[in-house]
Amino acid sequence: MLFTSALIVSAAAFAIAAPAASELTVIQPTPIHLLLAPGEVPESVVNATALGIDIWGDLPDDAVKIAEHQWDIPEGTKAAAWLRAQSDLELYESALEARGYQAHLARRQGSAEIGLGLWTGNNCNGRGFYTDNAYYGTFYLNGNVNHFSLNVARRGLRRGEYLDLLRNSGSDWCGGYIITFTGDAPTGCFPVTSVVCFRLHL
Repeated sequence: MLFTSALIVSAAAFAIAAPAASELTVIQPTPIHLLLAPGEVPESVVNATALGIDIWGDLPDDAVKIAEHQWDIPEGTKAAAWLRAQSDLELYESALEARGYQAHLARRQGSAEIGLGLWTGNNCNGRGFYTDNAYYGTFYLNGNVNHFSLNVARRGLRRGEYLDLLRNSGSDWCGGYIITFTGDAPTGCFPVTSVVCFRLHL
């Protein structure tokens, strides 16, 4: 289900914004730094690879397409394992290159649009909802379902982009504002609270 309006997430400055009058007040919390030890492979990559999934390939076909560039991700599917690995892929690729490996890994072709997903469980587990090509000014949701983690894939959030996380308010499934992420954000999996939909905007 797709409605029109906007969305976001952040990294070196995970910026949290709360509405005040006609503008947002932005707070800059301590940055989150994720590192891999030498030789370490993210658990999500290990799990996906064990299922025979090409983590640099396309979304597995057990994802359920619900609209153009939007999928429902059933729990326990290859699509769920692939999408969870996308959250750690940039970190893993950086570690590989830092250790001097040849960049012979097949890189995904296509646009540089951001991939965004919501999950019913913590740490990007449970049932998921994902768009591989989020458009600015559009509300994305998959029914009136509460989600507790958010994953950012394909690229991180950039300066000047804002990601609104929303919940239902009365009959409006996206009418309740929760928080806005902004700033330079990496790919990854982030905890959120009872999010029903999101909106990316400039």
